[in-house]
Amino acid sequence: MAKEIADAEVLVVVGAVARSSVRRDDLFRRGTGDIGALLSDAGVRWIPGSGAENGASARFVTLNAQLAFAGIRKSEPLRAVTAGAAHALGVANCIGSLRPGLLADFVLWSGDPLDPETKVVQVYVGGSVVYDAAEDVEKGARE
Repeated sequence: MAKEIADAEVLVVVGAVARSSVRRDDLFRRGTGDIGALLSDAGVRWIPGSGAENGASARFVTLNAQLAFAGIRKSEPLRAVTAGAAHALGVANCIGSLRPGLLADFVLWSGDPLDPETKVVQVYVGGSVVYDAAEDVEKGARE
């Protein structure tokens, strides 16, 4: 149905990609690990969602993005949950990417933000540092 979806020119939000295969007869458990590639190849505009049923599990949105973008460029999951999400919500003229004139809260990482080994170095909100890992280490050493 990807062609029909592309022809309809609608945005698709892909829910949780990692699904249990315990019950194959359950419509909501049907999924494919290459959904992102299938949709992209058909020309469907899509972004990954958290697949969350509640706010607490929404923290897995980047993991879902990685799974949804399997087989697609490595930079796409992060772009999808930042600029792609802002575009989908119609606010890309205000937020979603680091450009002059846009609002930006952002995180500096020690490496690839999608790598589980990567650590947060600094967090900026409204142009000010609100978390600095080096200061946190120093503070802990003093206490």
